[in-house]
Amino acid sequence: MSPELVILTVGIILEETSYTQRDITEFCLSLSSLEKKTDISEEAGIFLSALVVTHYEKTKKVTEPYILITELLETKLDYLGCHNRAAEIEIIGNAGDKVGREMFGGKIVVKGNVGLLCGGSMSGGTIIAEKSGSSLGGFMSGGKIFVKDADITCGFQMTGGEIHIAREYSFLIDSNNAYGGSIYYANKLIFHNGDKV
Repeated sequence: MSPELVILTVGIILEETSYTQRDITEFCLSLSSLEKKTDISEEAGIFLSALVVTHYEKTKKVTEPYILITELLETKLDYLGCHNRAAEIEIIGNAGDKVGREMFGGKIVVKGNVGLLCGGSMSGGTIIAEKSGSSLGGFMSGGKIFVKDADITCGFQMTGGEIHIAREYSFLIDSNNAYGGSIYYANKLIFHNGDKV
């Protein structure tokens, strides 16, 4: 089942269920007992994203960030912040692949590293992380990503948005594989609308 379908389904199921931001944090903390029994990387990340998206859509009065504590987990959770529309999410620890996938808005702050395809297909919002895996901002059309260090193929097939790299990157995609957007290195524009600057 696709992450999008899971988030939609969970949203429908939880529509009449009452839970708090604290419950979401507690659920995240409880995952350490599950990870020893089964691979939770995708399912738990998608479910946490669904909890956040659904809770935010129901309340729309959230002023504090959703806190997801992953530093106690051996497993890196994938899809955290997937389909985020407007919520602020703070991830304490490392995250897995596809953080902020198809994100429309809001903000994700990762106090650790992210895996591959962070911000993949995002169209809005902001993601902040320490270091990213490969394909940072792949297929993105909008929004902003800030990292200290980035791995290979940064900006693959991006059509819009901004990627900001503070210290180090391995390789930027060439203009044959990116069509728009901007990439900054140490606050200097180095790639814009499909061309190196």
